[in-house]
Amino acid sequence: QLLLANALSQLSNGHTDATIVHVHGVRAGLFTYLSLSKYSSSIRPYTLVYTEHLYTKDYSLSNPLRGAIQCILLRKWLHTVDHIIAVSHAVENYLLDVMRIPATHISVVHNGVIVPSTFAHPSTSQPIIGSIGSLNRIKGYSDLITVMRYIRQEIPGAQCEILGTGALYARLRNQIKRLRVGDSVHLIGQPRSIEAHLNSWRLFVSTSYSESFGLAVAQAMAHKLPVVAYKVGGLPELISQDSGRFVKKGDGMGLALAIENMMRHPGILDDLGEAGHNHIRAYFTVDKMVDALRAIYTKEISLRSNTS
Repeated sequence: QLLLANALSQLSNGHTDATIVHVHGVRAGLFTYLSLSKYSSSIRPYTLVYTEHLYTKDYSLSNPLRGAIQCILLRKWLHTVDHIIAVSHAVENYLLDVMRIPATHISVVHNGVIVPSTFAHPSTSQPIIGSIGSLNRIKGYSDLITVMRYIRQEIPGAQCEILGTGALYARLRNQIKRLRVGDSVHLIGQPRSIEAHLNSWRLFVSTSYSESFGLAVAQAMAHKLPVVAYKVGGLPELISQDSGRFVKKGDGMGLALAIENMMRHPGILDDLGEAGHNHIRAYFTVDKMVDALRAIYTKEISLRSNTS
């Protein structure tokens, strides 16, 4: 934090109105807020922009007290910055309704992904269902592992790969062992190439109980993978009936039936994957994200110049 405070102090000396400081994420935001305590927005010579990647109305910490403290500090921080970027309209709604941020201080800029030029989703006797995310409570992987006990019976040979690391690795591994699905559910960890896995899967599943945007989902769709997901957060801005299927959060049987239905119809998988890919290419590329950020930077620099 001392290093951050020194860096911000140096930025306050000799910089022009054209300087943008862009902070990403709650942790970085709170550290910046604490480091900025001696500087008010009126005397900062630079524009402070913040992107909120986490909070929607679905999100909460497992420790209520810690969550309450974090929200108090986050509100103070949000009212300090010059402009806030929300990665989805779900995040925007949280900022408006819960944090009471004026609409004029918020812009929605969806995350962008790189769209690949080659794809390979083989039709095999062992189709792979995949998911990517941290192994934590929010990602809901216990639900997916439980569902695979049903799927492996209805779709013989079906496999499930979960990419990611996290605090729940041991617990999930024990669940796999207890349910006796170790021959079909695989905790991959952090692979060298995510691309290789995406290209080998036939279906992407998201069991997240909170998702501000759904970057992994967007990456999967860019790779022409259809999606089955809990309907939370920003995912309805990504997935439509043309590219995937939604399930009510926590509905294990609904999740199982949706996966089974899609896996039984390869033609539907292909059509949904193609539609999802086209949707990502049209609206959620890195180039579109960069253009939107550049426009916000230009506008904020102009506003500061006109008021200084």
